[in-house]
This record gives sequence, structure tokens and C-alpha cells, in this order.
Amino acid sequence: MAEHTLKINITEGDKIRLFDLLGRYGVSASELFENVVLDLVGAGNGSDEREMSREWFERVWMDPEETLLKYCLEYGYDIDDVVTAWDENEYYKQSGVSGSKPEWVEEDLHEYLDDYKEKHPNANIEREIRACKLWLEERAHF
Repeated sequence: MAEHTLKINITEGDKIRLFDLLGRYGVSASELFENVVLDLVGAGNGSDEREMSREWFERVWMDPEETLLKYCLEYGYDIDDVVTAWDENEYYKQSGVSGSKPEWVEEDLHEYLDDYKEKHPNANIEREIRACKLWLEERAHF
């Protein structure tokens, strides 16, 4: 299993209370977070723990905003492919050589974006693409 580092922002008091709780149960912070994450993604302890962690997560982040990132993930689009198609299209628009733009760029953009833009006509697609890029960056550096 690969090791990843994550920093969290909590108060000093919360850190002390967390470590007091962990100490009482003989659990390390790493073990706690590993188990929480594995339960959340359905690869952890028992089915009850997985179900409760998913219910907790969905309750805390109830009704997420209808972003391009959420849309693409729900429809199974590779976010890297979406961003690549966008960046390629922007490159050809800015370079002024649109006649040499490969067909796949336009086709992919239509596949990824048309339905989303139809459902969300006021969406700022450039902002949505930036959010996708930030998500990719965070995932890559986690």
C-alpha cells in the first residue's frame, strides 16, 4: 500500500482531545484516518462501518453543488481528458491556427461539456475547468 501525507487544520485543543481519545483506545492517528478513509470508499471494516461512514459523509456534505467536476465524475469522464481537451482547444484558439486543430479536440469537448452547459447555462466553464485542474493537482500531490 502506498503512503501519502495529508495535513489537516485543527486547533491545538482539538489536537489534544483527539490524541487523548486515540490514546485511550490504543490507536494511532494514522490508523484512525486509514480506517475512516477505507470505510468511506468501501474497502474498510465491516459493511455497517462502511454504510455509517458513507451516511456521515453524505450528511455533512449534503446537496453538493452541481459542478463540472461532479458531473464528469458521475458520468465516468476522466477529468484529465476533459482538462486536456479544454487546454488543447484554448491553445488552438489563442494561436490562431484553428484549421490545424485535430478533430478529437472539438469532438471531446462537445461530449464532455454540451450536456453540462445545457443543464447549467449560467455556469462559468473557465472557472469550472480551473476547479477541475485544482482537483487534479490535489489528487496528484496527495
